[in-house]
Amino acid sequence: MQTAYLIAYVVMVPLSGMMSRLLSTRILFVVAALGFTGASALCATATSLGQMILYRAMQGFCGGAISAAGPEQFVADSAVEQAGFELSVPLATGVHGQVAEACR
Repeated sequence: MQTAYLIAYVVMVPLSGMMSRLLSTRILFVVAALGFTGASALCATATSLGQMILYRAMQGFCGGAISAAGPEQFVADSAVEQAGFELSVPLATGVHGQVAEACR
C-alpha cells in the first residue's frame, strides 16, 4: 500500500508543474485537495486489498500535486520580500514533526 502511494506521488510531482500551467496553481491545489479527501474516504470503505492499493495510489497522485502546488501558491500570493518567511512556516512545521517523532 505504501509503495502504491509513493510511486504515484513521485510520478505526479513533475506532472503537476505542467498541470498547473494548463489549469492554474490554485485550481490544481483545490482539485488535488478534494481528490485526496475523497480518496481518503474511499480508503476507509475499502473491502479488499486491491481496492486499498488503488485508493492509496489515488491519494499519492493527489498528494504529489498538493506538495508541488502548495509552496508555489504560498509564493505567488505573497510579496517577494516575504516569500522566504511564508515558505519557512509550513516547511519548518514538517521538519519539526519529523524530528520530534525521531526523538521518541
